[in-house]
Amino acid sequence: MTCAIWGEPHVTHLFPNGFLPASDVLYKSGHFRLAAAADRSWEIQLFNCGVYANAMAARFGKTLVEVFVDSNQKFQYVVNGKFVDSLAAQIGEFFLDSTHRSIRKENYKRPPTSLPGTCMDDPAGQVNVDIAQESAMRNLNVMITAASDSVTTNDTDPYSICALSFVYNA
Repeated sequence: MTCAIWGEPHVTHLFPNGFLPASDVLYKSGHFRLAAAADRSWEIQLFNCGVYANAMAARFGKTLVEVFVDSNQKFQYVVNGKFVDSLAAQIGEFFLDSTHRSIRKENYKRPPTSLPGTCMDDPAGQVNVDIAQESAMRNLNVMITAASDSVTTNDTDPYSICALSFVYNA
């Protein structure tokens, strides 16, 4: 199953529906849960400053990964409270990579490889999170690919954006 947030940001895929026309539901500032595991072993969150999604956090078991766009419009990676200097990076069982990114824009084209980004795999194998920086450099874009039996649903988790079966246009 795939959930994707792209652009300023637009929700372009939801777990239950797949592709949908870009829905502008994240123009409000705030901290949002994108997706969570049914067994609570992982969770992905997004921070939106009102126009741009500029930070995300992902927890895989006890590993916490934070990615944000700094004041110089550069991606910064923090794993378990420590800055990651360069990619690829192995931290215990956890691996951050910049070579097998699969994220695609709304038009299904891959972002230019010159733009920063990374993918991270859940060591338990339930979910992959792929992020890429938008060409405007202020925004991060997120694609979550998860095993269909591992994600929460709208019935069990009405707070995860990716679990919704529909999205209102704001």
